[in-house]
Amino acid sequence: MKSVLNITAAGAVVALASSAALAVDQGQAMQAMNGFVGHWEATGTTPEGMQLIKPGTNYTLDEIYQWTDDRSALLVNWTMQSKGDIEIPLSWGSGMMRWSEADKTLIYEWSGQENGTSVHGSATCASMTTNSLRWETEATDRLGRTTWFTVTTTFPNLHDNSSWTNEFQFTDKDWKPTGKPSTIEMHRYNAFAANAGKMSEMVGTWSRTLPGSNKETWTCKWGPGQRSLVGNRYATRNGSTSLVGMETIAWDEESNQFRGRYWDDQGVMINWAANNITSNGNRISWASDWWGWSPDGTPMNGTATSSIENGKTLSYTFGDSWYGGQSVPAATMNAMFVSDAPFTRVSTTVANVPTD
Repeated sequence: MKSVLNITAAGAVVALASSAALAVDQGQAMQAMNGFVGHWEATGTTPEGMQLIKPGTNYTLDEIYQWTDDRSALLVNWTMQSKGDIEIPLSWGSGMMRWSEADKTLIYEWSGQENGTSVHGSATCASMTTNSLRWETEATDRLGRTTWFTVTTTFPNLHDNSSWTNEFQFTDKDWKPTGKPSTIEMHRYNAFAANAGKMSEMVGTWSRTLPGSNKETWTCKWGPGQRSLVGNRYATRNGSTSLVGMETIAWDEESNQFRGRYWDDQGVMINWAANNITSNGNRISWASDWWGWSPDGTPMNGTATSSIENGKTLSYTFGDSWYGGQSVPAATMNAMFVSDAPFTRVSTTVANVPTD
């Protein structure tokens, strides 16, 4: 079952390359598949007709597709597990999709486990159109039992490869349908949303009053596809408001950390990485290491903690810091950045801040 799902996903994007069935060469196929590479997920219910997995089982599906080093094929790894209070592995394995010069189409071969039983199989792309692709698939378990099925993958939008729909149909060995088809929709995995938790509470408009009746406004909104946060910092001084700083926050897959970058109108550039995010009642906080440069290019680094209380106040405090290699007391840093004046939420939406 799981093997079928990742087969269709990997090949589906090839359908975008040509409007005539199988009228596509190797270059077209590989170029089209490049848009598919990444991490995908889905939820669903197992259909009738499976020999090794009980029908009606709610599951989650996780798939990763990567090019081989020479970019001649796609490597696929999948994990499928039951969904509920106790998550039980249902299917897992790996495979390879490649262009077959002899068949003039894509083929896929895989091996894995279903409920602890070894399964292997292969599939041939039998036809494709401008937005769909049909695989004919044969799978055999270690007891010698063979299952045949087809999967038709459809992209709802030719210019958007963030999702696709798979229709799974059991057949006899001549590809004649048996039973009812089932459908699953795959979505590109959003690592930021999966790990952000309550950090997303930063979205909105925040404000604080500084000495001398000056004011700072901080706006934070979702980036493209809700895979990042984008912030703007405004300063109001002597009745004049201007944009003085910007920040982006995203999830870094390599380090498994949230990473941010801040820069301002004076030439300050700060990078930071969150070490952990904790939630305690109505308080969420994250500690981070930061490093960067002052306006004159002097290197700076240190630690800081950010927190949101009751979704209403946003604050940050500095820990140990260094400027040009020289230690700077935390009290000095916090006084410099007025850390004792937290931001107060103005709105859960991003307000229009007029600037001069």
